[in-house]
Amino acid sequence: MKLVTLSACCADTYPQINETYIGGNAFNQALTWHAIAPQEKINLICCLGTDENGSKIKAAMVENGLDISHVSIKEGETSRNQLRVDEKGDRFGIEGSWVNGVNDDFQLTDADWELIAQADLINIAGHNPILPELLKRKKAGQCLSVDFLDKENHLDIEPLLEKTDIAFITVRPSDKDFYKALADKTGKLIVTTMGKYGSMAFYKGEVFQQDAIDFERIIDTTGCGDTYQAAFAYYYLTSNKDICEAMKQGNYWASLATQRWGSGVRIG
Repeated sequence: MKLVTLSACCADTYPQINETYIGGNAFNQALTWHAIAPQEKINLICCLGTDENGSKIKAAMVENGLDISHVSIKEGETSRNQLRVDEKGDRFGIEGSWVNGVNDDFQLTDADWELIAQADLINIAGHNPILPELLKRKKAGQCLSVDFLDKENHLDIEPLLEKTDIAFITVRPSDKDFYKALADKTGKLIVTTMGKYGSMAFYKGEVFQQDAIDFERIIDTTGCGDTYQAAFAYYYLTSNKDICEAMKQGNYWASLATQRWGSGVRIG
C-alpha cells in the first residue's frame, strides 16, 4: 500500500527535562507506520525551515528510515513548541510557546498532489488548511483518515464527513451519545478517543469499545493520539475493515507511545 500523512512537523521542547524531540502529526504517524509495516511505501508531506531544528529533524528522519522526498525546505524557522507533562503523564502546551514558522504559507507542490492522488491511505489533521482542497481531489477507493482534534477545538466536523472515511476526535465519555448519533446520521465511521477511558467507535448503528491499557506509570501522552490513528487506519484497511482489530492495534501502539518522551526521537 501507499501511505501518506501530511501536517506539521515540529520541534517539541520539554523545559522540565531540558530535552527536545521531533513532534507533529505527520512525523508521529509516519514513524508509527514504519514501525508497523516498513515494507509499505510511506511518505510524509511537511515543511521544515533552514534553521538548526530543521537540519536536525531532516537528518533524524533519514536515520529512522523515513522517505524525505516530499519534505519541503524553506528559508525560515521550523515550527516549534514547548510542552509540560504533569505527574500523570498528561501533556499541556505552554501558553504562547507555539511558533508556526515556515508553515505559515506552506503550499503543496504539484508533485505532492500527484503523490496524494496515488495513495491508498491519507492521514491529515482537521484544522489543516489543505483539507478542503484535499476533499475536492479525493478519489474513489482512497481511504481518508481525519484527526478532528479535541472536541474543545470546536471544529464543525459534520460538513467535512461526506468524503471522510475515518473520523477521529478526542472527547469525554459523556459525549459518546452525541457522536453515536452523528455517526448514525451520516453513515460514517467515527472513532472517539478518551484517554484513560479507552476508545469507542460508531458505525452503521453498531458501537465498538476498547479499554485503555493500564500502566503503573505513564511518562508522556504526547503523540499517543497520532499513533493510535495511524495504527487504527492501517489495520482497518489490512484486516478487511475489522473495527475491533483496528481498535486493538491502535490501543497497543498508542500504549507504547506513553512509555517515552514525545516521539522518542530526540534532537536536543
